[in-house]
Amino acid sequence: MNTDVEIRSAHAGDAEQVAALIRQLGYAMEPDTLRVKLTQLATSGADQVFVAESEGRLLGCLGLHAVPLLHAEGTLGRLTTLVVDEAHRGRGIGHALVMAAHAWFKAAGCTRFEVTSGDHRERAHRFYERLGYLRQGQRLTMVAA
Repeated sequence: MNTDVEIRSAHAGDAEQVAALIRQLGYAMEPDTLRVKLTQLATSGADQVFVAESEGRLLGCLGLHAVPLLHAEGTLGRLTTLVVDEAHRGRGIGHALVMAAHAWFKAAGCTRFEVTSGDHRERAHRFYERLGYLRQGQRLTMVAA
């Protein structure tokens, strides 16, 4: 990875650029809505959003959450959003963001880490597998009516 990339916590002022990154994943997110979400997540001890920044431009972002486990000891670290700008992929930015997530998870007392990723994102699955993530079980979802 280029040394000019800084991994830092996101803030509400990043909403425009984070929204543009999230659009690359295929999700329509309005900057105003994202600004509110970033503000809420910043005050939660169980959530974190990291960004990768170079020369004032965001090249990637990552959303993560620490979820208490009822059935087992510890807390689950869940990585729910990771995107690196299309023009900057393959430079180690995603790896650096995930390593920042792992450090945050450990500090939050997480005993297990997991990632959620759509079935169609095969390149992402290979990326996570290279980092040591294994396929385990199934995740079933339902959109609230």
